[in-house]
Amino acid sequence: MSVFGGILWVVLFALSVPVDVAGVRWRQEELVVNGRPQRLQILEVDQLHTRGSFENVFSHDQLFGYEALSSMTERQEAWYGVNGMFYDPYGTPYGTSVAGGVLVSNRVVEAPVLQLDKEGKASLGPLEVAVDVELGGNRRMEPQRLASVHYNSAPAPGQWALFTPDYARTNRIHLEQWTYGIRDGRVASVIYTDRPVSLGDHDFLLTYAGGQGPYPIQEMDPVAVSFRSDQELEGILEAFQTGGYLVRDGRPVAKNFEKFMGHTTAPSPRTLVGITPEGKVRFLVLDGRLRGASEGVTGVEAARILLEAGCVEGAYLDGGASTTLVRAGTVLNHPSNEGMERAIGHGILVNRGLETFRNPLDWFR
Repeated sequence: MSVFGGILWVVLFALSVPVDVAGVRWRQEELVVNGRPQRLQILEVDQLHTRGSFENVFSHDQLFGYEALSSMTERQEAWYGVNGMFYDPYGTPYGTSVAGGVLVSNRVVEAPVLQLDKEGKASLGPLEVAVDVELGGNRRMEPQRLASVHYNSAPAPGQWALFTPDYARTNRIHLEQWTYGIRDGRVASVIYTDRPVSLGDHDFLLTYAGGQGPYPIQEMDPVAVSFRSDQELEGILEAFQTGGYLVRDGRPVAKNFEKFMGHTTAPSPRTLVGITPEGKVRFLVLDGRLRGASEGVTGVEAARILLEAGCVEGAYLDGGASTTLVRAGTVLNHPSNEGMERAIGHGILVNRGLETFRNPLDWFR
């Protein structure tokens, strides 16, 4: 039995698998939280271990559409998968994300970003990146600088946006536009249309939405893309957006209302991410909306559970019916969507590309 900050819970049953694959630990507990039954699963990744790793995965490897987490893990040959960022109605994740050292999106959200650097150190904090485009000019145009253009997100009329192949097969813009295909640092094509433009074999598409562009850009004009941030971007290997702080510097900081997420006072399924004092990353998956079995937790309760799980930093990931944990293609939890997986826009893969160990002794190595 444990009493923590006025929250009472009892560990009724705990199942612990010491190590599934080197650098990864999983365990499940049955709790009672303020009189409500609650199922908790914890997936710990020691990313400083040679085989402990996690990384972003997007539905069908682009910022568009939906895909079941079990499909993502099987497609990418990952041992574990956890649902990740919140996403819009088109399946495009909100916030800033970096995958494999490459900036994928930079939609500003007032919430912390989980970052993993190339040395394996994890941190939770702000990460804002601005994208600038330099137009080299021609005989009809002086060189121009487009500051803070949209990046892999749709622009409003009169705005510029830069799209990469990570976004989708097209720029998904259904209005009058000038779009410039960029290849090898130069304008390879100039297109005026009111329909989506295919990325094809371009490195980027640069689009001015809403009619005549302000500059007479021509084929073969030089184009350069640069990134601005208060942080050293070159050192970031993976990053993904969270929904808001729950724990900071070892203290619970949950709010009853998060600007990005809304109210957090109803017991709900939750997916959380935390960092231990040793720097290990722990993903917590709490089923909910299952009367008499696992009823979910509030934001305040989620913060306390993160602290009890040994985390000194922690935040929300997407929750509700999106809350999902997968191992070797099999769903381990009970999603609140009548037990069925919800197709999602973003997930987090753990130990991608590792073969399942056939010798049980390998679990302990």
